[in-house]
Amino acid sequence: MKKIIAGLLILIVCYIAFVLLKPVDSKEISVQVNCTEGALMRNLLNINNWQNWWPGKKINDTTFNFNKVDYTVKNILANGVVLQVKSLEKTETAYLQFVPINDTSCYIKWNNAQPKKPKITDKFLRPFSTNNLENNNEVLLDSLKIFFNNPVNIYGFKAIITKVTDPHLISVKSQYENYPTTADIYSDIKILQAFALLNGAKQTNPPMINIHTSESGKGLDAMVAIPVNIALQPKGNILPKFMIQGALLTAQITGGETKVQKALSEFENYLIDYKLSAPAIPYQSLVTDRMLVTDSTKWITNIYQPIFKKIN
Repeated sequence: MKKIIAGLLILIVCYIAFVLLKPVDSKEISVQVNCTEGALMRNLLNINNWQNWWPGKKINDTTFNFNKVDYTVKNILANGVVLQVKSLEKTETAYLQFVPINDTSCYIKWNNAQPKKPKITDKFLRPFSTNNLENNNEVLLDSLKIFFNNPVNIYGFKAIITKVTDPHLISVKSQYENYPTTADIYSDIKILQAFALLNGAKQTNPPMINIHTSESGKGLDAMVAIPVNIALQPKGNILPKFMIQGALLTAQITGGETKVQKALSEFENYLIDYKLSAPAIPYQSLVTDRMLVTDSTKWITNIYQPIFKKIN
């Protein structure tokens, strides 16, 4: 019996020594995401976007709640944020940061900074306690991983790289004070379709448009084109175009002009994020006949951005 008691006393003394001498270090966990540093900067550092990935609820502009724990953004860093994490038991500081691995992926790290001098009672109880904060951290990082691994969440579309398949076009250019109506655009399309038919050409794919501010800064220039199977000669204001069979950044958008314009804006972010260069301006391909389908929420539009990239 004395040996058993002595053994237990030795174990207790060893445990006390271990608890008192062992420092309570910060604990860092991380996940890898297939996302660029630029996309993380725009989304993770913008607190207004947190509701898109946060698994809990938003309390106010800077505070979010998950699993009975409040997370308040106290400071925004160049590569992350500083959070005050408040549960029923304690309040601590946490760092949510990202570190690039390469041009297309990053680590997102969560680090709970522990107090330099924790209470003695905390040190004794910690090995036997369930740390809900740590469990929360893992769930939050998983939520971030799911969100940022999906490019649709970041850009609003999934972009693919394709190749120009319709090198021959015929086009007409018009100027407008305001954004052209659907009737304006299809009036030009009908002119081009009639010209192609008259000259023995066949339209090979949906009509294409590009609308941008005039060089003078006054009004808009609208270029409308249709792809055809053969090269045609110019006549009047109808001009042939030839597209080099290079690479295209492509995405399909469902919705009206507002969604298309937002996607074109995100194309610019995509080019910057993935360090792509553009030799020409983007254009739209009107998959849906907008004169027949008047509900703009059902319109399908392919958007194309020529890029410098080798493609087979």
